[in-house]
Amino acid sequence: MDHASFVHLHTHSEYSILDGAAKIDDLIKKAVQYNMPALALTDHGNMFGALEFYEKATAGGVKPIIGEEFYLTPGSMKKRGIKEKSHHLILLAKDEEGYRNLLLLSSMAYIEGFYYKPRIDKELLSVHADGLICMSSCLGGEIPSSLINGRYEEARDKTGEYIDIFGKENFYYELMDNGLDEQKTVNRELLRLAEDLGVKTVATNDVHYLEKGDAQYHDALLCIQTGKSINEKKRLRFKSDEFYFRSPKEMLELFSEVPEAIRNTIEITEKCNLSLELGSIHLPNFPLPEGENAESYLLKLTEEGLKKRYKEIKEEIKNRADLEISVIKSMGFCTYFLIVWDFIRFAKSRGILVGPGRGSAAGSIVSYALGITNVDPLEYGLLFERFLNVSRVSMPDIDIDFDGDRRDEVIQYVREKYGEDKMAQIITFGAMKARAVVRDVARVMDIQLKDADQIAKMIPSRYDMTIKEALSTSRDLLNKVEKNPEINRLFEISRKLEKLVRHPSTHAAGVVISPAPLTTIVPLYKDPKSGVISTQFQAKYLEDVGLIKMDFLGLKNLTVIRRCLYSIEKAGMPVPDMDNLDLKDLEVYELLSAGKSLGIFQLESSGMQDLLKKVVPNRFDDIIAILALYRPGPLDSGMVDEFIERKHGRKQIEYKDPKLESVLKETYGVIVYQEQVMEIARVISGFTMAEADNLRKAMGKKKPEILEEAREMFIAGALKSGVDEREAEEIFDLIKTFGRYGFNKSHSTAYAFLAFQTAYLKVHYPLHYLASLLTGELNDTDKIAQYVNEAKEMNINVKAPDINCGGVEFSVDGDFICYALSALKNIGEGAARVIAGERMNGPYESLFDFTSRVDLRLVNRRVIESLIKSGTADCLGENKRTLFENIDRAMEYGASVQGDRAKGQTSLFEEAGMENITVDICRIEAFEEWADAEISENEKEILGFYFRAHPVEKYSDISERCGAQRVCRLKTLPEDSNVSVFGIIVTLKKIITRDNKEMAFLTLGDSTGSIESVIFPNVFEKYKEFIESKDVVVISGRVNGGKILADKIMNPQDFKKEASSQMHIFLNSSMDFEQLVKLRDIFLKKKGKCNIFLHMPELEKHKKAIKASAFLLVDPDEELISTLKREKVVEKVWVS
Repeated sequence: MDHASFVHLHTHSEYSILDGAAKIDDLIKKAVQYNMPALALTDHGNMFGALEFYEKATAGGVKPIIGEEFYLTPGSMKKRGIKEKSHHLILLAKDEEGYRNLLLLSSMAYIEGFYYKPRIDKELLSVHADGLICMSSCLGGEIPSSLINGRYEEARDKTGEYIDIFGKENFYYELMDNGLDEQKTVNRELLRLAEDLGVKTVATNDVHYLEKGDAQYHDALLCIQTGKSINEKKRLRFKSDEFYFRSPKEMLELFSEVPEAIRNTIEITEKCNLSLELGSIHLPNFPLPEGENAESYLLKLTEEGLKKRYKEIKEEIKNRADLEISVIKSMGFCTYFLIVWDFIRFAKSRGILVGPGRGSAAGSIVSYALGITNVDPLEYGLLFERFLNVSRVSMPDIDIDFDGDRRDEVIQYVREKYGEDKMAQIITFGAMKARAVVRDVARVMDIQLKDADQIAKMIPSRYDMTIKEALSTSRDLLNKVEKNPEINRLFEISRKLEKLVRHPSTHAAGVVISPAPLTTIVPLYKDPKSGVISTQFQAKYLEDVGLIKMDFLGLKNLTVIRRCLYSIEKAGMPVPDMDNLDLKDLEVYELLSAGKSLGIFQLESSGMQDLLKKVVPNRFDDIIAILALYRPGPLDSGMVDEFIERKHGRKQIEYKDPKLESVLKETYGVIVYQEQVMEIARVISGFTMAEADNLRKAMGKKKPEILEEAREMFIAGALKSGVDEREAEEIFDLIKTFGRYGFNKSHSTAYAFLAFQTAYLKVHYPLHYLASLLTGELNDTDKIAQYVNEAKEMNINVKAPDINCGGVEFSVDGDFICYALSALKNIGEGAARVIAGERMNGPYESLFDFTSRVDLRLVNRRVIESLIKSGTADCLGENKRTLFENIDRAMEYGASVQGDRAKGQTSLFEEAGMENITVDICRIEAFEEWADAEISENEKEILGFYFRAHPVEKYSDISERCGAQRVCRLKTLPEDSNVSVFGIIVTLKKIITRDNKEMAFLTLGDSTGSIESVIFPNVFEKYKEFIESKDVVVISGRVNGGKILADKIMNPQDFKKEASSQMHIFLNSSMDFEQLVKLRDIFLKKKGKCNIFLHMPELEKHKKAIKASAFLLVDPDEELISTLKREKVVEKVWVS
């Protein structure tokens, strides 16, 4: 089939951010549909999508023409405040030289020319015009602008400038037919100019969306960009609906009178023949010692490192190192390892904590020798081939964790070492996800904020949730959309705009380093707010152009460890060597087995706490396995239960083949790790480790043909090794069933070290560790509440906020933790620093003493109010209300004293030693204290939770006995879990539904945090007496999308009666008839309505219990529970 005779050369994708309403995939599909030989991408002011477009168009059989619609400033691009608007200009790359010039121009527009928009000027353009085709652009172009304003001669002169820059053969006038009168005028004048000057014309359509009907959605997108309403008359808008991806037939008809303009699209296409060499690697130039090359120096450093790591270099160690070095050399990655070694060495030399490893790099003995990782791969059976092997030609990926507070120091070191122009961070793009796009579109449709918020919150909050999926899973949402035309329209527009790019941002950790200035390889972007320079290409396309990507990750847990060690040292205690802890420390395993892992790296979620209690880890290998197992796949597949049952001897460990024991023994015969899949392939089927790695990857893919091919290879290899065919089939099925859930053991092992380190600190230095944890969460009141509660459970005293104790951070003082002042609302770091600094001159004795000493510019009225309302100023000797009512007088006094002090004056009274007169002048006016409820609410307002006594705490016994959950645990429970929560209703919003029924949205809070609850009409009607209660209530229902969908609301007493239907008593093995009779007598003294279930060790094995006779019903109050607990035969008592 012949190609179409027209090509779109002026096309915008979603990377013309909040202006282009078409995805690159869809643009290419359109080009293929219309049989176009090529397509150009010309996004506004950037090349964000250029490489993505190049690769996808090439794969789709469409010639990619890379371009950009630049903003051209009339003056110098380096000048700011120029009144004249920038003009648009289309540039297309003819060849590699043109492409390189585009890279530089696009980069300089951001780095040097940004003023509202990324701009270039003709001075820069004239130097970098080779290999480019220039088109005069839309009505916003410089020449069209002159013609609109009737300045024909000016347009003629401007044309001459472009011809001088690009040459006449590379400059074209753009003709469009978009139905606009101004465009018709410009077209007419451009044709006149073309005839006068001999300049060629080209037909374009300034494509901004795919179909004509998409204009309405594009209009909404423009409103999101400009912050305007669709209903506003004076706003940016396209004045027609013609800016779509027209077919070649339509374009030929539109330009039937100017056929050469159509033909010239093909002429330009034939001129543009860019071919990019992708895949070659651009390693930075690493400075080497004299006489060394990268290979020799890496070998030397590895040998030196091995001598430090091992007392004796045994043959196994030497062989492993030799193997790895040979692979690294053959793949050309010696320089890469040296670069990573160098910046990690720098970090450690500056006392910056570095993680023990991350990802598959922990499986390398070379990494271990160089100090890149801190995990011995031989000791833990980690495989180098999982990290690198000759059959997998891809860049090594060594991600490094650093102390989050000092990560930037390492990045700056790398920047200085390799050059500012050779290093950049990596761009990412925020997309319009389901909830966000609904809110955006609701705003431009003038839907009230509260209604928009309510609708958006009906969409489940899962990260990858789509509008389509939300409508299919939420009947309530679907009903709302179907019954309300406005909401229906909202969702129609939202679905069209969903997943489009909304804004660029900077990758949290990614950095690229280059041997040459980056602008010769990729276009650069400069964030207008932060000034951070990043690549315009996303991470997944950087490897294609051969750039090394490294992740410098800031890990908060390393910051916590560093703070903890400093606190220990400050207290005069010996600082533990964190790299050489006793991994057999029984106290650590006791803590973990009890599930007391809050604040421990990777182990603190409630689900992980439950898993720890079931596994009962008693060796380091168990921690490694737990980190690998706690994921949806293993949890849902039954692997975890199998692991637990086998570990505790409740299920026999069996191996399909004796050779599997050496591979699976450490995990009780269960395939937990990807490395085990590889080892099974080696020992059963004789695979090389490279082949085994390919099998490992095949397991992760769900394509039947790939799995079938892998099966055939595996069984053929097994048969050669003497394994029975049926047995080989069974082993492969075992791999297929469980191996696909296998986790990277290298990563799990490295992170198990961090988990152990944090657990060790929590066990042996609890005060210092908790204080460090709390400091790490200064801006998260829910986390602070959680850790304060944990401290209480550990019998650690966290002192209430106090201006005579706290500072910027939580700190240890003797046997208690001082509350950080900067964790309080309205009290920033500056104010906290001032208060703590001045306290060095002595404690604050009164409100007047305080205001006379602190800098009132930082410690202003708002700060003082917060200090008083939170109880932080209680130490000043007066009640809260008295202090609050005297703020103005105290601040006036403080300002006066500080003013005199600044002038060098002293009070006459002070000179005379008449301090009593000063005190008399500053005598405080007394007031009656606020009510308890107001004090509690004030404290909660400033701290974010009830610190001294949350109203819920008095019901903690009932809550625990009846199986209710704390708010902090809800976030980690599976979706649709049934829960009951004690709490105070913090906020309440009632609405009337379309059926004229009442429902409500409320926030329920306890001492550990808060959660939203939805009260649907049927529940509202039944329990409305409790909905406006100021007292503690209990809400029961389902966890869904981070909320509780309420089924019941009641007071604690009613909940206790309803919930306390079963009392469970665990009896030990010393139980005899006499003791049983004694228990019966105890029960008879406490008659009630609660059934009794007796649990015994022998019955527990079969998960069974004995239900007591129906006449033995009890009232499970505190007295009965205490009495039972005193009996030697009773191990545990609980009510459910």
